[in-house]
Amino acid sequence: MRDTNAILCRWSPVETVPRSSESLDPVGHLSGELYQVLAESAPDAIITIDENSTVLTVNPAVERLFGYATHELVGQPLSLLMPERLRGAHHAGLARYLGTGARHIPWQNIRLPILTKSGTEIPVEISFGEFAADGQRFFSGFLRDISDRVAAEHALTQARHESEARATEAEQLALQLQEQATELEHQTDEAQALAEELEQANGELQEAVVHAELATSRTAATLETLSITVENLRRSEERYRALVEASTLMVWVTDANGSVEDMPFWRELTGQSLDEVRGDGWANAIHPEDQSRTFATWRQAQAV
Repeated sequence: MRDTNAILCRWSPVETVPRSSESLDPVGHLSGELYQVLAESAPDAIITIDENSTVLTVNPAVERLFGYATHELVGQPLSLLMPERLRGAHHAGLARYLGTGARHIPWQNIRLPILTKSGTEIPVEISFGEFAADGQRFFSGFLRDISDRVAAEHALTQARHESEARATEAEQLALQLQEQATELEHQTDEAQALAEELEQANGELQEAVVHAELATSRTAATLETLSITVENLRRSEERYRALVEASTLMVWVTDANGSVEDMPFWRELTGQSLDEVRGDGWANAIHPEDQSRTFATWRQAQAV
């Protein structure tokens, strides 16, 4: 800070607040013209204030950066360049420093907003310096407009956030695609398993069809055989009935247990109906005194 303070201490300002002859130029005129050139050609704004925060000097860059002509600032409080919300903190901090000598903020490269003449705020980077002359303390500040840097940082931050957002979206999309691929693989496995089951079921169905066709063929053959057998039995029964009905002999037709089914000649002889003849009904046509002997003879004939 010594070299910077030396420049401040030796700089002959462009315009100053009128002061007494003793304090008009408190730091003398050592190489004044050289430092005048440095201040006037500096790209950064340079402002010097006293202990009351009154602006004593400004360089031409102040007007270019903040819109105030030199005569509009010199003699005015420095808070004119501050947003309303920061003015109280500035006065309190300066009073505390003058009373205690303790710094509560760094004096190099501080970022603060400056209120321009048009009422807009621009970000600046400020470095402070302090010097004393004629028993008074003075403060100088170098203010650099960092609007472009802040805009670039903001753009970079926004780009980073957008990039992170796109990366997150890409990651989520990749995860979704992975999940879909997994689900598709699962569905493919299920479809393959189902196809195998269908193929097996188809094989079993074809086998069942073959067995069914074979069983149908066998059934058809059996039905045909039964049909032939039934037809043969029908014809045989018709021939037998014709024979029985044509015979003048007493012919009985019984079942396997010996129960009479029909006695055509007996019915003709006795006048009994078919229902009356069946079973043991035929015996009702015999005289009661002869029934016992007749039944005994009938049983002997069945036994043979």
